[in-house]
Amino acid sequence: ALGLDEHITAALAVPSFEEVEYCTMATRQGRIKRVEVAQFESVRPSGLIAISLDEGDELGWVKVTKGSQDIIVVTRGGQSIRFNEEEVRAMGRSAAGVNAIKLQGDDEVAGMDAIADPEADLLIVTENGHGKRTPLPEYPTQSRYGMGVRTLAHNDKTGPIIAARTAKPGEHLTLITGDR
Repeated sequence: ALGLDEHITAALAVPSFEEVEYCTMATRQGRIKRVEVAQFESVRPSGLIAISLDEGDELGWVKVTKGSQDIIVVTRGGQSIRFNEEEVRAMGRSAAGVNAIKLQGDDEVAGMDAIADPEADLLIVTENGHGKRTPLPEYPTQSRYGMGVRTLAHNDKTGPIIAARTAKPGEHLTLITGDR
């Protein structure tokens, strides 16, 4: 059962605890954390703490990773950073994580993905329904907690980025709108 101040922000299917090594999480305020997936094998009925959050922050994305994948983080303001997950040391469940990207002003993270296929594309979607697909090789691998590179210079027509993920040719995508 969820507490009064809790709500689900990310869900993740783990088909096999033997095929993946880490659960990698990212927050809206640019924190990232890796936890050995084995720490989630025995869940109590009351649940387990997965990450400690700063006031005003929120868990946004959870991915299973194999230990040496690249991670890409994209902000609402159009910045993105790509780094190897090994730059984020494995932590205990109650840790808060480390900084993934330097955020400017009131910018926040809009998407995070673990790169399974380095030849895939980064797909971004903006608040006003625009999309952009860019080959992942165009995003250089950098060190964690940098400014990253510009992925989209948004304007009033496009609006800020609201989602980002990797996509391979032939994959289908469904976008669902809703009122906030």
